[in-house]
Amino acid sequence: MIVGKKGGLALESITEAAFIIDGHMNVVVWNEGMEGLTKLTQREVVGNALPQIMDQFSQGWFVTCLEKALKGKGGFSSVPLSFDDLQVFTPSFTPMESSDEQSVSCLVMFHRSFRDLRKKEEDSRYKPLIEESPVATAIYRPDGTPKYYNRAYGNIWGAGSEIGRKLVKSGSYNILEDEQLDELGMRPFLEKGFSGETADIPCIAYNPERTRALRPYGMDITKFIKGHIFPIMDEGGMVEEVVLVISDVTYQMQAEEILTENHLKFQLLTMGLPGVIYEYEQEGDNAIVKYISQGCIEMFGYTPEEILHDPLLIQSLVHPEDVDQFIRTSNYSAHNAIKWEWEGRFIISGQTKWIEGKSDTHGSNPKVRYGMLLDVTERKLAEQRSKHNELLFTQLFDNSPLGLVLLDEQHKVLQVNQGFINIFGYSRQDLLGCQVNDIIVPEGYKEEALDIELLTAEGEINSIESMRRHKNGSLVPVIIYGVPVALGNETIGIYGIYVDITDRKKVENELQVRNEELDNFVYKVSHDLRAPLSSVLGLVYLARHDNSRNLLKTYIDLIGNRVEQLDHFINDVLSHSKNLKLQLEVSEIDLNDTVTRCFEELSYLPNAENIKKEVNIHPAEFYSDQWRINEVFRNLISNTIKYLDPAKAEHFVTIDIDVSDIQVEICVSDNGIGISQATIPKIFDMFYRATEFSEGSGIGLYIVKNAVDKLGGRIDVSSKEGDGTTFKIVLPNMKDSWKSSY
Repeated sequence: MIVGKKGGLALESITEAAFIIDGHMNVVVWNEGMEGLTKLTQREVVGNALPQIMDQFSQGWFVTCLEKALKGKGGFSSVPLSFDDLQVFTPSFTPMESSDEQSVSCLVMFHRSFRDLRKKEEDSRYKPLIEESPVATAIYRPDGTPKYYNRAYGNIWGAGSEIGRKLVKSGSYNILEDEQLDELGMRPFLEKGFSGETADIPCIAYNPERTRALRPYGMDITKFIKGHIFPIMDEGGMVEEVVLVISDVTYQMQAEEILTENHLKFQLLTMGLPGVIYEYEQEGDNAIVKYISQGCIEMFGYTPEEILHDPLLIQSLVHPEDVDQFIRTSNYSAHNAIKWEWEGRFIISGQTKWIEGKSDTHGSNPKVRYGMLLDVTERKLAEQRSKHNELLFTQLFDNSPLGLVLLDEQHKVLQVNQGFINIFGYSRQDLLGCQVNDIIVPEGYKEEALDIELLTAEGEINSIESMRRHKNGSLVPVIIYGVPVALGNETIGIYGIYVDITDRKKVENELQVRNEELDNFVYKVSHDLRAPLSSVLGLVYLARHDNSRNLLKTYIDLIGNRVEQLDHFINDVLSHSKNLKLQLEVSEIDLNDTVTRCFEELSYLPNAENIKKEVNIHPAEFYSDQWRINEVFRNLISNTIKYLDPAKAEHFVTIDIDVSDIQVEICVSDNGIGISQATIPKIFDMFYRATEFSEGSGIGLYIVKNAVDKLGGRIDVSSKEGDGTTFKIVLPNMKDSWKSSY
């Protein structure tokens, strides 16, 4: 929208820094706000081209916004701009009609921004003063979002220094929107500080976990705190930053509940308590122990009187590697009147003990400190054992090749290992918190799964062989073990152990197929061996008893034919055995030479010379197993010769081979007698003869199919009785695997 007519008049009511340019980007008006912001007077800039005045105005994005406004399209920029690296502004661009009403000028205003601040502004001018200060300090922007937290602020909540950076970076927290502070009645104090007045923060019990925006950071601890809030003003009298300083007075609050000024009552109270309770007063670098409980005898081997006489006795027992930290932290806490917390090792009578120490000030005298020392050796050893056992369990759980899943008492998934993910394909996000049986149990197995789940919940270890569903919908054969996790007499969880038996099932199925083939093989071989042998024996008998010399040559020829038939059968059987056992030996294949040699080797077959051959090969490098490639071509070419159609005047076989870097496509076509549609599904079965004219062994095509499978390919057949047959074979080109092996 285009507004205004005479830009100079429009600036009278504008308090922000602003200027107006004409259609040529020359400055027309430059208000006082701009003079204060840039230190350039109106006289210096009016009439000059804006991009030449300051580098900020020559940036590409700024010029683009100006050009859009001059075309009538204004708005706010998403890019902040600063003139002194301290203050950040969001510029707005407003189109305006020029005085001549023939062109459009542009009004640019700079709105101060507390968002998208640069790093230097983000760190605050006061950061160096409070960064290492022991006083917990936080700095907020005037809108309530955090700008900086020092290390001591995070330490109050038992968190590291990175917590402050995360809070500032996330932008999720706003102290003015903290619902817990509202419940604690802190709203008036905050409003006072953010409106420009100093305020004292009374003692409150605060837990970051109860504030929604702070809950993700895991600071679930309640502390008693008190402090001050005061604003920092800029040159214009506006609130620039709000500083919050707090102190942890938890220990004092607790100590006030259990300690009194009466030492007699104090002694009675501490008698029999575990650990050591003490009171001391800091005078310079010296500490005067005023009281120590009787527990020091058991913990350190010294009486209270000995320690009161020589306070350094305790320090002398600190482990040499921990003594520096013990002295430094305790002195620092005493000198700064802050809480002391320490954990380290003591050497007592030659044995190492872990001691946890705490102390804090109490009452009106900050030099007087009250503390407690606890022997936490058993806890530390238990933690170490627990951590060690947990590490061993975790590694066993995570690295097991078996599928492991831990269920709670409601049978929901608590934990799952990589082996389970590998077996079933589901991610941890898919499984955690869900009923595992709802996810992986297929239809028809629900009742079985429920039975084993109930038995395991009753404390029994169960196993079953079954099927479970993969994420892709396929079924996975597994052995399942249900192992109860018991606490006392109560089952509090279940370990599900899944063993993938897919490979075993494949072997079993293949073994079953092989056994069936073997039975068939033995029967067929015995039959096909006996038939020619019986024929030979019959011809020998006839030759012995027939006195006609004219028939003797006929008998010998027939015997020779039967022996050749037997020899071919034996060769086919040997080829089948070799195909099953022989490992792949990849080498470069000369397909033209392979096909030519096959035709030459089969030239002895009747009618071989009557077949018209057409071979078309698209030349390229091809790698595969030479022996199996030979078997494929030998058996297919042999069939085209054996089963040519005598009723046809011409007989042909066409072989088309197309080689690429990925695969080879082989097509063998003939115009032989063809195969009936009813028998096509059976032609690759062992010893199956598709036609009554067949004189072969019946395992030629079985060998071809097995060889193609071994090579990782596929074979298809199409045929029409009386017209001919076409075999199409696709095999992978093993060039890459062959080259990578050298």
